[in-house]
Amino acid sequence: MLHIQRPSGEELTAVRSEDIKDARALKEHFCEVYGYPVYLQQLLHDADLLKDGEKLDASMNLHLVLLSLSGVSDSQNAALRFAQADMKDAAQRNRVGVLQRLLEAGIDKDSSGCDGRTALMHAALQGRREVAHLLMQAGARKDCWGNDGMTALMTASVFGRVEVARSLLEAGAARDCWDHSGMTALMLAALHGHLEATDLMLQAGADAECRDDSSRTALLFACASGHFQVARLLLEAGVEKDCRDNDGTTALMHASLKGYLGVAVLMLKAGADKDCRDNDGKTALMRVCLTGRLDSARLLLEAGADRDCGDNQGRTALMLVALRGRLESARFLVQAGAEKDCRDHEDRTALMLASGSGYVDVARLLLEAGADKDCCSHDGMTARLLASSNGHFMVVRLLRQAGAI
Repeated sequence: MLHIQRPSGEELTAVRSEDIKDARALKEHFCEVYGYPVYLQQLLHDADLLKDGEKLDASMNLHLVLLSLSGVSDSQNAALRFAQADMKDAAQRNRVGVLQRLLEAGIDKDSSGCDGRTALMHAALQGRREVAHLLMQAGARKDCWGNDGMTALMTASVFGRVEVARSLLEAGAARDCWDHSGMTALMLAALHGHLEATDLMLQAGADAECRDDSSRTALLFACASGHFQVARLLLEAGVEKDCRDNDGTTALMHASLKGYLGVAVLMLKAGADKDCRDNDGKTALMRVCLTGRLDSARLLLEAGADRDCGDNQGRTALMLVALRGRLESARFLVQAGAEKDCRDHEDRTALMLASGSGYVDVARLLLEAGADKDCCSHDGMTARLLASSNGHFMVVRLLRQAGAI
């Protein structure tokens, strides 16, 4: 039997010599059984350091010495580099024993790799609650930022690692710190649709009205991503329904534009303003008609959205789609009873805008619906004159056949 002692002289263990061919094999045995990393082990025989390839026999009196990593800062130190890689691996794969040995050896708890992530962040990423708890007990910093600007709590929120997030919060992790784009853990949980993580952050007192660099809140993220349950939870928590981002887009607009009808219905039932305007003065109805989301447009009209309000240029939804040549949207609005002869700030109607832009099918639709073919703007322009001046001769022919002056 090989007898191995600690530096104090206390016997560590005894192993059968026939099972261990050399010093390296003994180190690997200790790594497997006790979690001692091979690169931290030194074997001494009569005060002499054994090389890995040296043969062992039962007559040897061996001592195992574990190297300390405390104070080691040389990035070229092989043992340190191996230890840092092992700490990352242990955090990711839940190898608690290996991590414990590395911590006992004095490894920097907050060391990070090229991605800037610490072991605690890796534990959060993989949902390793036991590893996270061990690291925090050892004094790991909870609010370090990785190169992506995220803390361990943010990382846990992105991936819905609720138990790790709970442990971090209980240990005092900052709830409302921001990443590089100003997003908080709550926003990240809402964006990715993690209901439990969102609820946890709300229960922990996270600021539900916090805004990122684009002035988006957790509710805006949830609605823009179609996460019905998360949006409902946030509304139940009392968040502002009609908050707007930097473009003036509301949660209802985001949901409607993406075609998330269930979320749009949720917002409408919660009392969201149907006719709220963005920075250009456009309402949700105008924007969905411009993008061809007629299912959303129908929903908004059924909820009582104003068909004929104007944007910052005085243009209604019908005028906007006429100007862009959106035939199906124009047909939908005409059938919904939109006013055909409203005028914008330049005194132009939907027919004039369609004619001036050369959209013959839209112009035909408006004429068939009874739009005034001879109305004149304050600068004396008619639909026919606008079409002619812009070289849209098919529209000119259509208007002439309709008897337009």
